[in-house]
Amino acid sequence: MATYNDERSAVDALCVDGLMTMLAIDQRGSMRTILAAGRSEDAVSDADVSDFKKTAVDVLAPMASGVLLDLEFGQSAIAALPRQTPLILSADLFDQPRGQAVQGSRLDPDVTEEAIQKSGASAIKFLSIWKSGVDVHSRSENVSKFVKLARDAGVVSLLEAIVRQPDGSGFDDPEAHGDAVLAAADELAAFGPDVYKAEVPAYRKGDLSRVEAFSKRLSERLTIPWVVLSSGVDASDFPEAVRLAVSGGASGFLCGRAIWADAARSDNPHAQITELSIGRFAKLIESAKAGRHA
Repeated sequence: MATYNDERSAVDALCVDGLMTMLAIDQRGSMRTILAAGRSEDAVSDADVSDFKKTAVDVLAPMASGVLLDLEFGQSAIAALPRQTPLILSADLFDQPRGQAVQGSRLDPDVTEEAIQKSGASAIKFLSIWKSGVDVHSRSENVSKFVKLARDAGVVSLLEAIVRQPDGSGFDDPEAHGDAVLAAADELAAFGPDVYKAEVPAYRKGDLSRVEAFSKRLSERLTIPWVVLSSGVDASDFPEAVRLAVSGGASGFLCGRAIWADAARSDNPHAQITELSIGRFAKLIESAKAGRHA
């Protein structure tokens, strides 16, 4: 396991039984795409996005060691959070063409020290798109400002990295992806965040054979706790990916779509979250526990 820094007590507030089992509902443009379920995204209103977030919080937040939400569409969900469930506030704005993946990010000017304190957040999160040798100055500037903002506000900084090829192509093999995850961590963890959020390293759909080994290598490089995200991982593979990552030293997960994406596409989200998402979340928590005891 990674060695916690001086912010251990604050980071521990995001844990249950020593694990971070955190729920992400901060998606904005991608949330609208998911809710559209093949329809025109114009058919999805801001209220639809906000209502789904609140529904997810109502049903799933009591299971989570922390919940990630945004100020833009998450206000009603933030208000509905159980008192004992820590809020993680998104501090990023995305460059995300409609219906496409996030292309870049910058620090949200509305997420100020005052706004963080007013929200009651225990942590803030920033997503950085990492491409080897590309936009290094801009990335460095945003990440350093983010870490400083968290320190000034007295909250935990949770830094997320998504790795991409500079030319936009896919990674040739699992090892190439794993190497990129490690290189991103080397660069970004140097800015001193309290928690690092990484993709499942060396994952390829249906092939998790290298995940544990690369997770161990990532744990050896970091002096802070780290968790995995579910983006890019098939939902059916994610529970085992969580188990292997935690066995390799991860402190848990922070994910959303692997838990609630199907419910978001349904005509009755509340029923689907109750019938499907609770069980998926519970399975991920059990997978993390199994990895810790492996």
